[in-house]
Amino acid sequence: LEDNGDITRINVNPGQSSSVSFTEDTSVYFLLSYNGLQGNQYLEFELTPTGNAVVTVDTVPEYAGCLSESNFITVPDCGSVSPPDSCYFAESPCATETEAFLNFGGAYARVERISGTGDWGLEYRSIIQTISPIDSSESRLTPISDPIYTATKVINEFDWHFYDFFVTENDGYTTLDVTVSGISCDSGSVPLEVYMSWGDANGDYSDVAYESFYPADECFNQNGFTSYAMDICQFNAGSYRVGIFAPEGTAQFPDELDDGEIYSTRYSISAQLTTLDHVELTVDCVYSQLVNSEDFVPRFEVNIPATGPGFDLYFIVTYDHDEDDSLDSNLYLSDTYPTGNTAYCTPFGGRDDAIYTATDSDTTFMFISLDSCESIDGTYYLYIDGLEEDDDEGVLSIQVSAQIFGTQVIDLTSSASYSTDRYLSTSSGIPFGRHVYKIIVDESTPFSVNVQLAPCDDRTIWAEQDFSALEANVYIIGGGNGRFGKTLYYGDADNGICDTCGDIIYNCDLDDEDTYSCDYFNCGSTYGYYYLIIADELNDAGRTEIEYILNVNTVEQTSAISLSVGEYHNVQRGENYVFNLQNSNAEYELEVTSLSTDLTYSIYGTDLSSCFTTTCDFNVCSDFFDICDVAIPGQLYLFIDNDEYRECFDFVESVTVILRETTFDTTSISLNSPVSNSAEYGVISSSNQWLVTDANNAVSYTYYSEAASCSSGCDFVLEDSGLSGTHTYYIDTPPTGFTVSPLSIQTVSVGTSTTHTFSNNGDILNFEFSIPNDRQTSYVIYVENVSFSALDGDLETDIVFRYNLGSQPSYGCEVGGICGGSFTALTASCDSAFSPIGVSPCESNGSYYLSLALCSDITCDVDFSLRIIDVSETSSLQSGVNHASAYTSVSVTTPSACSSSSVDLVNSLAISNVDELFYVSLRNVRGGSVTVEHNHALDSCLSGDSCTAFESQFGYDCSCNLGADDCISSAMCGENNPSSTEVVFTASNPGVYYEYQIITQYVDIAPNSGSVSTTIIGETAHFYRITNSNQALSIDLTMQYGPALTMTLIAGCEYGDREFFEKRVCVAGTCSMYIATESEQPGGDSMYLALESSAVTTYDNEYYEKEASYSLSVTGGAANCVPASQAGICSEYLSDYSNSMVWNFNEGSNYISDRIDCALDYFVGEYEDRTCHRPTTECTNAIKGLLCLYFSPQCSSNGYQMNMCQDYCFEVAKQCDILPETNVIGFNCYATFFNEGTAGSCYSNSTFTSTPEEFNPRQFFEDNANPDTVAQPIPAITTTYFPPVVATMPPLILDDDDGNKKDMIHDVEQKVTEEQVGASSRDVISVSLFIFSLLISLFA
Repeated sequence: LEDNGDITRINVNPGQSSSVSFTEDTSVYFLLSYNGLQGNQYLEFELTPTGNAVVTVDTVPEYAGCLSESNFITVPDCGSVSPPDSCYFAESPCATETEAFLNFGGAYARVERISGTGDWGLEYRSIIQTISPIDSSESRLTPISDPIYTATKVINEFDWHFYDFFVTENDGYTTLDVTVSGISCDSGSVPLEVYMSWGDANGDYSDVAYESFYPADECFNQNGFTSYAMDICQFNAGSYRVGIFAPEGTAQFPDELDDGEIYSTRYSISAQLTTLDHVELTVDCVYSQLVNSEDFVPRFEVNIPATGPGFDLYFIVTYDHDEDDSLDSNLYLSDTYPTGNTAYCTPFGGRDDAIYTATDSDTTFMFISLDSCESIDGTYYLYIDGLEEDDDEGVLSIQVSAQIFGTQVIDLTSSASYSTDRYLSTSSGIPFGRHVYKIIVDESTPFSVNVQLAPCDDRTIWAEQDFSALEANVYIIGGGNGRFGKTLYYGDADNGICDTCGDIIYNCDLDDEDTYSCDYFNCGSTYGYYYLIIADELNDAGRTEIEYILNVNTVEQTSAISLSVGEYHNVQRGENYVFNLQNSNAEYELEVTSLSTDLTYSIYGTDLSSCFTTTCDFNVCSDFFDICDVAIPGQLYLFIDNDEYRECFDFVESVTVILRETTFDTTSISLNSPVSNSAEYGVISSSNQWLVTDANNAVSYTYYSEAASCSSGCDFVLEDSGLSGTHTYYIDTPPTGFTVSPLSIQTVSVGTSTTHTFSNNGDILNFEFSIPNDRQTSYVIYVENVSFSALDGDLETDIVFRYNLGSQPSYGCEVGGICGGSFTALTASCDSAFSPIGVSPCESNGSYYLSLALCSDITCDVDFSLRIIDVSETSSLQSGVNHASAYTSVSVTTPSACSSSSVDLVNSLAISNVDELFYVSLRNVRGGSVTVEHNHALDSCLSGDSCTAFESQFGYDCSCNLGADDCISSAMCGENNPSSTEVVFTASNPGVYYEYQIITQYVDIAPNSGSVSTTIIGETAHFYRITNSNQALSIDLTMQYGPALTMTLIAGCEYGDREFFEKRVCVAGTCSMYIATESEQPGGDSMYLALESSAVTTYDNEYYEKEASYSLSVTGGAANCVPASQAGICSEYLSDYSNSMVWNFNEGSNYISDRIDCALDYFVGEYEDRTCHRPTTECTNAIKGLLCLYFSPQCSSNGYQMNMCQDYCFEVAKQCDILPETNVIGFNCYATFFNEGTAGSCYSNSTFTSTPEEFNPRQFFEDNANPDTVAQPIPAITTTYFPPVVATMPPLILDDDDGNKKDMIHDVEQKVTEEQVGASSRDVISVSLFIFSLLISLFA
């Protein structure tokens, strides 16, 4: 627009006011500039005509520089404005905050006089309105303590009122309701407009509160006077924003009345937090309450901290109610968030299917079990509905029990061997037993595992073992995090481990019928550690009882027993043998002879890469080795399994081996020298030189490098011959006259043109060009300026060029194939050039090869020029950053005038330091949409991905992310590219603003260095590297407010998705991950943690664009431990602790005592029920001491919880007159939870021996046992008795000391007789406590 006689252009800056006058008609164009506006500001504009003029005012909603008549819209009520009236219009608060980010241009308003003559003018002003929430301090709300805001306000026409109800914390049980009501002094014809930042106006519940997003007419998620009735899983605290607008015509008396007052519209606004009651349970204890209508609390939570992987959970509910009640009760369970008031917030617990169980009026028991695939440390939420709540006699009891399977650590890097004799006992009452071992290995050292049934003459634990009960499964799992599902115990190897937790590499069915020994040999470790699981498989008798011997040994190559080639040798099982192969021109056959039909042996070479295992199903087995099977010359190792089981007979098995050598003829091939004599193999070596064989003879060959890797090939260009290192080729039966020559290669530079010549049909020219090491590239190859004789025809039909491209030169394997199909034909594009060849090499920092061949007869030479052009879309090279770095902002500018000038909508980047972690965060998109693509120009080299973010009314679409999320490691193992990864941002149109962050680096956090407090918003992630991680760790994420975060913890990407992995969703409170035991520690110096925001989780928070505030801390080593308490139930044992530092569960002073109280009462009762007499005082005290070690484990020097010592378990068995391997009171001293001897959590002042005293208590359980003879006297003992905690509730529910949390209390101690115990507590808890024995399967 230019000022001329017909139009006038006036620029108006924000906040500017002025006037202008005219003597004749003209069109006045006002450019209302947004320059300098802040994100919380918007503009209002007022125009008043002066003089003799009636004007009309139009605006252009677009802020593009190009105007057309069709774009203009008349401002409402401004079609005819005469003095002294004014035209008033305002930009939406939604629109100008976008324009503030763009920081350019503005909107146009046009004023034209439609009637009047003579002089006239305009007064105008631009008004800056700043969004400032009303009562910002008073509207900060806190659950329980400050939950309500109410106010009455007055609003003028054309005014906006904004509120930001900020909830300071999310406790998981709270919701927010906002209501606008009590409207007075209004016209009744034009209502107030109320907009909210949360709701479901788009059909999905959304919650948006990013920078400058205050709900208004063009950006909201709910409108109306009452807020969306959210459920507790939708609430996340933080900001909830409300915008209220009074349009023209709202007020009943908008103008000044006779009394001089203006009576504007009044309204009341209220915001209230509502928090649901819940009960906090203590694991292993029974909680009971009456089921009545007013006081019954259906929500429960229980925290299970630092229990480690490999534990099962049991949730038991009993409901004692009237038999005539007709009802269907449901028990819901979640490890993520509590159940709310609607079906939307019925939990799915982080798994694919809902976890619940139901009962009808005839059933009084509900039960949920989670195996270790589903169990994680942390808080679990239970909800019960469908109960008859007016049943004053109904009693609900709940117990949560944890069944812990301890793990023995076998560290072969510090000790070459491990041996143990243990006993696995499982019955239908205590199912799913298992013994677990973690084997830490040196990847360069072979190792063997042998599990065998204890021979008949060597059953040290149970000499009268019943063979009919022998049945178990043996598994070896590579990597993982030590979690194994129930199906593993039933022999289902395919489904027995948790998804992606580990890799079953060996399984064996150990039983009494035909498999007495399971043997595994590993000659080249893929993993840094392995799990060995010996799991029960209940037989027809409903039990498993196995005594087994386990031997785990490193197999040192240096100590291998040398055997001669070509001779018979008698060998022993479990030994490692070596044959020295001196002849490089030989092939070998190994023959193994044995009387056994299940002999297994393993063969491997020096580099451990050629390892394979053979099971000999017959008496004689053989294996044949050629050049590629072993490194020849070199060593061939033989390991024979360690099966020493003799079926209870005195029998020594003989195994005989012989390695037969067959030599073959070779002839040495020299470069450019024809082969003069035939042989089985022609041998030639190459180093850093590409070699090509005689094109008239097709051959195949075997080759290996100095590293002893072996391959086979047939390409005329010897594969890998030009690579670094020495490669030796064995060419099969080369014919006489066969030659090998150096391949001629010309080096060309990208961007320059070179001239070349073909003289004969079949000529081949080879070219090499370099690929840069700082970015991925794309090239176009031009074969042009082709000149040839007219006698040879034309380029389109007669002159044939063929080509091949690759990271190595290649001619194929077929004689004549270059012109017969191995190469691709070029297509002529004109009389003197071929169509260009496009290529995007997957490689980088190396060379690429082009081979051109002439495949037509010619009479004269053919000349041509070759030109290679870099056409990569990448325009700039950048380094990735960590998530704490600032975002990079981009404004895609608008053309300044009505023209067809192009705007660059594409921003292409090469990210140079990508090493596994790769994540692109795109946010704050304004004015259109932006698509980001990953590996945009790499064609099929790497899998690409894309996402699009855009500005919309609802606000939650303005961010998105790219990451190679494999559902295991987030984006932390997505890329491993030593050069670069390409990222391309493409805006939809001019006038778009966006911000991006490309994350390739971690933020380091060290244990015991304090907490990191920060915020995160939108679809993005934060990535932390936990340094010095090779110690006990507690990783605590505390959510103050905001949408849930997904936590992913891995140990690294060296083993892909098979190394340590843990994942959970954190909604509210503190969520923790632990490396609490040595068996959980994956090793290495670092672990890696990703926190992802606005990801799709168990409920959809993908529609959230809202700040989350969190703090993260890592506690390492001994800082996880505290001195054992000087008070409480274990204080009397404190002086005898072998280590006075115990694990700190951070659950309050009564946590340990409460658990021990509950367990001790159970143990005493269980002992009495099964032995028919009361335990002695010594027995009771011994059990109590064992529980102190179990519930309050002692710490190692690195802060790990230690297993209990086996010797103290033997002492308990001795004091209680029971067999240490039985489950009479629910434990087995030979479980892997117990360390042998006094190692681990133990007592130093030991009065016990390392083996149990010889006695035979079986007489107690014989059918003809005489109770008068064997019964022990019943002493008068003092024990702790806890009746059911009956929740009549008003004191608990209304107790403001602990908010809405109802805690169990165990503080009653009284002296009871045997009759009192039997008549009271046992009746209430027996139904649910039978499963408590599962907890003591530490003990299985």
